[in-house]
Amino acid sequence: MGWFAAFSAGFVQITPPELVLFIVLVGLVSLVWALVLRAALKRRTEELLATEARFQALVERLPVGVFRASLDGKFLTCNSAAARLLGFPSREAMMDASAWELYTSAAERERFVNKLRESRHLPVHEVMLRRRDGTPIWVLRDASLFVEQGREVIEGVIMDWSEVRRAQEEVRLLAHALRSISECVSITDTENRILFVNEAFCRTYGYEPEELVGQNIALVRLPEDPTPSLETTLAQTLAGGFRGEVWNHTKECRRILIRLSTSVVRDEHGKPLALIGVARDITAEREREEALREMQKLETLGRLVGGIAHDFNNILQAQMALVQLLEGVSGLPPEAGHWVQQVEGLVHRGSSLTRKLLLFARREGEHFSPLDLNAFVGEELGFLKRLLPENIKLVQELAPSPLVVNGDWHQLGQVLMNLVVNAQDAMPGGGTVAVRTLAGEGWVGFEVRDTGVGIPPEIRHKLFEPFFTTKPAGRGTGLGLAVVHGIVSTHGGRVEVESLVGQGSCFRVWLPRFAAGEAVAKPARTSAPPSPQGQGQRLLLVEDEPLAREALANALAALGYQVTAVASAEEALALPDLGSLAILLTDYGLPGMTGLELAASLMSRVPQLKVVLMSGYGPELATINGRFQAGAHFLQKPFSLAELAATLAKLTVQ
Repeated sequence: MGWFAAFSAGFVQITPPELVLFIVLVGLVSLVWALVLRAALKRRTEELLATEARFQALVERLPVGVFRASLDGKFLTCNSAAARLLGFPSREAMMDASAWELYTSAAERERFVNKLRESRHLPVHEVMLRRRDGTPIWVLRDASLFVEQGREVIEGVIMDWSEVRRAQEEVRLLAHALRSISECVSITDTENRILFVNEAFCRTYGYEPEELVGQNIALVRLPEDPTPSLETTLAQTLAGGFRGEVWNHTKECRRILIRLSTSVVRDEHGKPLALIGVARDITAEREREEALREMQKLETLGRLVGGIAHDFNNILQAQMALVQLLEGVSGLPPEAGHWVQQVEGLVHRGSSLTRKLLLFARREGEHFSPLDLNAFVGEELGFLKRLLPENIKLVQELAPSPLVVNGDWHQLGQVLMNLVVNAQDAMPGGGTVAVRTLAGEGWVGFEVRDTGVGIPPEIRHKLFEPFFTTKPAGRGTGLGLAVVHGIVSTHGGRVEVESLVGQGSCFRVWLPRFAAGEAVAKPARTSAPPSPQGQGQRLLLVEDEPLAREALANALAALGYQVTAVASAEEALALPDLGSLAILLTDYGLPGMTGLELAASLMSRVPQLKVVLMSGYGPELATINGRFQAGAHFLQKPFSLAELAATLAKLTVQ
């Protein structure tokens, strides 16, 4: 306690002036301290203000919008980017506006506030707002809710998302376009690995997308394809693009021909990033082109065959007339008569052959008449047997009673020939073709059965489609069964098919039974020379084939007609006294003008003139746009003198 006593004793001894001085000193120290503290506080405040200014400047320079707002919609702060984004001319203009006016609806605003109150923070999300002028704008927004001085405040960041949304929409449209187009689109890398394929690609090749992505595009290329290799295609693509046709195959190993176009996608430095291929399946198109070429070849061949058959019929006509005139000569030895009949039989066989050629060339019309299928099959097979190779055995089985239909002999012959030829083609190593006539309830028909390779079930429904063929290239046109179906349908019938792969096929043709009486296999031809029918009528014969003209002129004279024979229409029109003509017998195919045109010219001068057209083609030539259909008679070469006499006799009673 000594020190306190000493201090106390000393303090007591302080004089008033000393006390005043002490107080002044303490005050000075306090003042200095206060000044020091004030200076430090000022420096701190200035630092804080500078930091806040730098922060505000940083916020102001941000490319994204920043805002703070109360729940009543009043903006507390914002930057210029937010004002520009939402269409305000300045920060101040935005501060004077209500935040709630920027929402597309009150309901949308309420949902936003409720979600904020639930989670206190809404991470980045897309939202549509409304600019000051009312136009919509997509923004990317991040928002938080916190309490400041007892009130809830929203603080958020917004960024213009309109361009991204437009780009996304363009991507969706492009994706939809890629899905919708019929062309196959693929994107591969520079190593030919598949990055993308569209739906058309998957449909064409039979794959699912996941089966293709990551695989080499060689998966769909045909290994034995002679067209440019993948390496060549890649090189041409990188050099500017590939354009060409390439053979590919589907997942089911079906060959397809595609028309391919490729291009390359490069980065900003020109480095290849990906390859784009656009392809179209042109297999069916190419098949149609091939079929059209085949049809054009057939058309050309048909015209050639038709012309040959026509000329051959003219020769047969002369032979027929001469042979039948020879039959009328008395005093011939018996063996000569037999030889004449043999020659006439050969003429009939030649006529049957030219009818088949004309049917092939489509230059003969339909001739429906009752016929017996037994007689028809028997005679046609006699002709077809000579066409089959030695390793094909042809057998027939005919019904015991006549099977009568109303049909065109030569068209049905085409049906039978096509079916027999198809059966032969189905047995390249040889086999048996069995043809049998059939009888049913109200129907009769015939079937052609072979022991060949058979027809797979999956293609059976295509058999009668035009141009469909299972034969190798160059072996078939795909028209045979289509012709069969067309002819049988014209006859009111149907075709049935039975087949087992590896065991053979059976084509069965059913036709309506003809109940009006028995049929004659073919129109009967009389070999006896006809008796004279004419009564001296003047008949003009126009025939450019000299031998046929001479033979017919002699036959017509023997029939009792006064005959004037010329070789051309020009000679016919130059004849004097045309008004005395009673009958015109003219060939259709004359030099300079047709027989129809000649008939029209003569009938304009001689209205009562009777006309008979003759041709090596079919009777459809007897009319042009309906003219002369009722007034003109038609004889198809070669015709017998009996047919000629009967036709002329009809004219005399009309």
